Amino acid sequence: MNNRILRSVTAVCFVCVFSVLMCAFFIDDAHAAQVAAGKTTKNEQTFKVKLTEGTALVTVRDYDSWVYAQLQETGSDELGTALNGENVLAEIDQRKSFTVPIRKTGTYYLYLHGVNEGTYYTIQQYTTGGTLKSGSPKTGTSFGDNQTVSFYRIKVPAAGKLRVTVKDASPRYAGYSKIQLKKGDNVVSGEEHLIKGLGFSTVYGVSQGTYYIGVRSSSELYKITATFKSVKQHKYGTKKGNAVLIAKGNEAAGVIEPGDTSARWYRIDLPKGKGGKKTITISSDNNNFDLAGGTACTFSYKTKSGKKYQSVSDKYILNTDKQSYQFGTWANKVRTVYVKIAASGNCCGTYTVSWK
Repeated sequence: MNNRILRSVTAVCFVCVFSVLMCAFFIDDAHAAQVAAGKTTKNEQTFKVKLTEGTALVTVRDYDSWVYAQLQETGSDELGTALNGENVLAEIDQRKSFTVPIRKTGTYYLYLHGVNEGTYYTIQQYTTGGTLKSGSPKTGTSFGDNQTVSFYRIKVPAAGKLRVTVKDASPRYAGYSKIQLKKGDNVVSGEEHLIKGLGFSTVYGVSQGTYYIGVRSSSELYKITATFKSVKQHKYGTKKGNAVLIAKGNEAAGVIEPGDTSARWYRIDLPKGKGGKKTITISSDNNNFDLAGGTACTFSYKTKSGKKYQSVSDKYILNTDKQSYQFGTWANKVRTVYVKIAASGNCCGTYTVSWK
């Protein structure tokens, strides 16, 4: 094999290996800007990179030896004070990543030190905030200081359910996030935790408009997804006296927006039937608000004791669940059950009421 062919084969092999390596480095191709990538030509080398405000993800790998890496504000070409105190030591054939918050757009320096040449590296840039598309995840950053709030914009085309999921995406340690919801310039829902114990996602009842999801996090990188589903709302009454009838087999759906404390009244007429039972089912999907509230469901009806009828009111709080309740029928008359739906504890979300 002549030298020319050997050089060609070597180049092709390098491109293949490098391409595979780069794919393995990516956390989110769609939302990260790769600002630098390459390979060292000596055992101690500094690379100049331009970074914008956000978080830089630095990844290094050396197949034959160890490598020490850090991002610096000055290119001293020697071990010094790393930016934000973040650095990494990757041993033979280890791929290691670390993140560095970039508070100010400017020029920075990646310093790599090993015992030979040939260390592969990439630097990817994740910016704060941005625009979300329903159902499409985005890797975001709020610097990991648990103070800075990054806002993500999403347009809602109609009334319905907006589910927000935020999960840690840090290469180093698990973090948690807190979110809030704004419509325009107004905060419409209080801050709540999205952690494993409370659930990584929450649901908001929303109307048409532009919303902003504010995230502050202890994780440098997180994956945020906002998924919208429209809800066709059933008519309802504003008080017991004008409650709207739900026919058998039909489902009444509704949306409760943040801050809406009004009541929605429905009426269910259970048919005559000696000794029969009918089931009313209520489902709720609401925001966690740290589990401080939910959807309040109140049944108002009359119960029979001998020949007398007595008025009864039963109240239940639902937290993103489905519950069924049974009511006996009467042989000599239609039995009416009134259903009142309202927010409890400043929660919001969606609900359905049905019976069979």
